[in-house]
Amino acid sequence: MGEEIRIYVAVGPSGAGKTRLLNHWSLGLKREGWARIKISPDTHIDWSEWFPESPTLLSIDYIYGYDEVIAAITSREQETFFEHPVRLLLLDHATPDSMQGLLRDPRWGFDERGSDNFINCFFNDAPLKLVIPDSKNEEQPAEYEHFLAQIMCAVAFHEEDTPSKYIDTPDIQRGLTYLKETAGAKQALFAALVGNAIRQKKRKH
Repeated sequence: MGEEIRIYVAVGPSGAGKTRLLNHWSLGLKREGWARIKISPDTHIDWSEWFPESPTLLSIDYIYGYDEVIAAITSREQETFFEHPVRLLLLDHATPDSMQGLLRDPRWGFDERGSDNFINCFFNDAPLKLVIPDSKNEEQPAEYEHFLAQIMCAVAFHEEDTPSKYIDTPDIQRGLTYLKETAGAKQALFAALVGNAIRQKKRKH
């Protein structure tokens, strides 16, 4: 299988900002020439015949019942080798802790399809977990700040494998201070926005 289609997952409770973060990412990609398709029950596309005419972001909000769609998209790429990159982002409330574990999730039905055929489509990272910190838990605020810093790093440096290696850089630390001190800004969406601002600043220099 080629590397033109890759799958990633964002997981979190309602209100954690999954959809807002997806919308932000898709707007940024649109400016770079990407198309976006939001897959839902109202999406009438024959995925077994689909071929992307440009780089494309596909998204599914809650994965239950979409195993046939995902299998059709990945199988199509396997048969034809897409000429443009395709990224499939899945949003859900709960998933296994590893991307490979998703392939054994009974909601997908991939075990019946031979899940090993799809394993190369998945990013190696664990699912992106959006959390709402509990102020009564002393460890959660620090973990959440680390999570926000990772988002900034991933956006600013386009680092897929080890974004945390940039956490101690001055730009990221200033961004984290801004998120902590600005009322209402300590959220994943704003971390992505700050990361994008850092990226744009880097491009100018």
